[in-house]
Amino acid sequence: MTLFLTSSPTGCPFEPGPETPALDRKNSFIEKLRAAWPEEPPEGLLLAADPEAHAANDEACAFFAGCLARAGLPLDGKLTACDSRNQEEIGELLARCNFLILSGGHVPTQNRFFSEIGLPALMQSYEGLVLAISAGSMNAARIVYAQP
Repeated sequence: MTLFLTSSPTGCPFEPGPETPALDRKNSFIEKLRAAWPEEPPEGLLLAADPEAHAANDEACAFFAGCLARAGLPLDGKLTACDSRNQEEIGELLARCNFLILSGGHVPTQNRFFSEIGLPALMQSYEGLVLAISAGSMNAARIVYAQP
């Protein structure tokens, strides 16, 4: 597994940047992601922070798929959200995908969702590329201190 831990792959929202959402070019992030990108366009899966926020999860999928495409990192089809609509299929979804986004959001809510779907055990055999964002980065760790 190749793991990218980010606070935001699109940069700081308080700094000036491109009007069209794009991946952050700082620290050679895009070049490093491209070097790890599978030769064949990967099937992508976005693991939600809030499994009940269906519209927001679908919006995040479209947003990040667009950012990846503009950076020349194509996906095989669309980026699929994993949330309460399909969480019982996580084993099959994870086995098919080779690009995974651990989305940002509320750390405890996402942690609970990841535990419910058995993600820690499933990740033991995952060999794909992982892009973790904010809460997703924190929940990729075993021990995290999240300030109240």
